[in-house]
Formats: sequence, C-alpha cells, structure tokens
Amino acid sequence: ILGPCFNAAGRIDTVTRAFELLEETNKEKALQMARELKDINDTRKQMTEEAAKRAFDILRQSGKEDEPVHIVFLPDCHESLVGIVAGRIKEEYHHPVIVFCPVGDGLIKGSGRSIESYHMFDKLMACKDLMVRFGGHKMAAGMTLHEKDLPELERRLNAEAGLTEEDFVPELWIDAAMPVQYISIPLIEELQTMEPFGVGNAKPVFAEQHFQIMEAARRGKNRNVLSMKVANEKGYVIKAVYFGDIDAFEEFVCEIWGDGELQKMYQNQPNKIDMGFAYYPSINEYGGNRTLQIVVTDYCVVEKNR
Repeated sequence: ILGPCFNAAGRIDTVTRAFELLEETNKEKALQMARELKDINDTRKQMTEEAAKRAFDILRQSGKEDEPVHIVFLPDCHESLVGIVAGRIKEEYHHPVIVFCPVGDGLIKGSGRSIESYHMFDKLMACKDLMVRFGGHKMAAGMTLHEKDLPELERRLNAEAGLTEEDFVPELWIDAAMPVQYISIPLIEELQTMEPFGVGNAKPVFAEQHFQIMEAARRGKNRNVLSMKVANEKGYVIKAVYFGDIDAFEEFVCEIWGDGELQKMYQNQPNKIDMGFAYYPSINEYGGNRTLQIVVTDYCVVEKNR
C-alpha cells in the first residue's frame, strides 16, 4: 500500500521521493524506490510509537491528568508527529490535547486535537498575544510560540477551559444496528463512495450486541493489533480487528469475566466472553484474496434479555 508510504516521506523525509517513484519507468528502479519508501514508513511508525509512549509517560508522571486541557512537551519529537501523538492522547483521555516539540531558535511548534464541547481555535484566539503564528478550527489547531511562553499558555487554557466532568465522557454515535451477516463487498464499496471521512463527514459506525470470541491473537511488529475471529448470536463468523488500547481491552475482559476467560480467549478455547462491538466493515486484501472483516472501534458488555 503506497499511500501511507508517500505520507511518511512527506512527514520525515521529502515528498519528492513519492513524485520520483510515480515518474519512474524502469521497473527495477521503481521497486527499489518503493522499498526505500517502505523503510521510511516503517521508521515513521517506530518514531510515532516511541513518541506516543513518551508522551503518555510524561502526562502520567506530571500529575496533570485531571486538568481540563492536556499540554505535553516532547523535547525530542519530530514536528510532523506531534499531531498524531495529540490525537492518540485525546482518544485515550477524551480531553483537549496539545503536543509541542522544539523547532529551534527558542521556538516550539504544537498541534492540538479537541473534543466536541471545546472550540480549540476560539480558545487560542484568546491567547493570541502568546502566539508567533497559529491557525485551525474547532477540533484541531497548529501553533508556534516561544518556549518561555508555554507555561503561561497552559495556565490560561486550563483556567478558561469552561469544561465540566460530563464533557470528558466520550459519546459514541451509532448510525445503525446491523448484524454482521448483512455486510457485503458491494455494501462496503458503496460506503467507500462517501470518502474522504473526517470532520463534518464522520465514518459510519455500526453495532451489534452479542459476539463470542472464538480466536484471538496480538499481531503486528509491536503486538498492537488484536486480531479475532468472532461469531454473533446467529452463529455467523467473521474476522474482527481492533487497533485501540489492547491492554485496556484485556483489563476490561478480566474485570467482567476473569483472567481465566482471557486466557481461554487467547488459547482459542470456548469461553464466557460475550461482548457488544461498535464497528466499521472493511475488506481485508491479502495474497490476492478479498475477505470481509470488521474494524472494532469500541466495545461493551450487554445484558441479554431475560
């Protein structure tokens, strides 16, 4: 898949590499250039994982997890990654987040991600006297300021946040309750015509209440993808993948059903786990084959009707 590789080149190297590959007519040279782009993307992934881990560690050790707006300074992060890291922290805590890194000459660059009840751009406008430059909208922003002004920015944003505890409770909007047996490749292709998804055009979310987990394994270089085979109440079996916090997923399973059932899940044995999933249907393409799968975006336990 070339898209993420092109993106990585633009982030941490130069986008010229992508243009050169698209213009190359020699097959062998093109393959070598593609391999180099893949290496760059692998490096970007590793850099992102390391930066995100450092950011979470800094936030937890700061004792500021309960503050309305999370401000994190990463002294050795590449500036192109701060937005990705901010997004991950926002998804974990459901607080507005701005992650900063140094860019030289005493300046720092930040990228912010927000929640529905916090208009990030408006809040930054109130602090424009601290900014060298900034821009954005309600849900995201970018800014540059002098490092010496960061403590004052953090103080003002938290003092004037205007958020309540209810604002930090994430809301999950389900577009339709849809049993997975109704998923088809034509349906997914029709959904793809709605892309690109983003602010103002959210990706559709579907849900089904009861799934048994038949098989499960942690995949990926960093074991950060949970791959499952699940069955719904009708016995329809489908592959499911989860890219979220797997440690939190495991803690949830242990809290509800116990460690023994978690072990059975990973040993592909019958277990008592019965979960509801919010999901997005997708096509898994591997080895020339196209198969249906669901990408799990959230999970819960649902009591069965008595």
